[in-house]
Amino acid sequence: MCYYLIIAIATWKISLMTDQWTTSVWTETLLHTGLLVGVVAILWITERKWLEHIWSGYTPVD
Repeated sequence: MCYYLIIAIATWKISLMTDQWTTSVWTETLLHTGLLVGVVAILWITERKWLEHIWSGYTPVD
């Protein structure tokens, strides 16, 4: 999960540098916060489904 957080923060920083098309400070803040939350949520759900897929196929040996 840690490396996903790093990717999300990097994406957020890149979006901060490319803000020519935003109009106000509030718009920028909401946009960047929403982008960060969205990326983290998508990556978290993806990782969770991937882990569930692995654990569902796992059968312990006696």
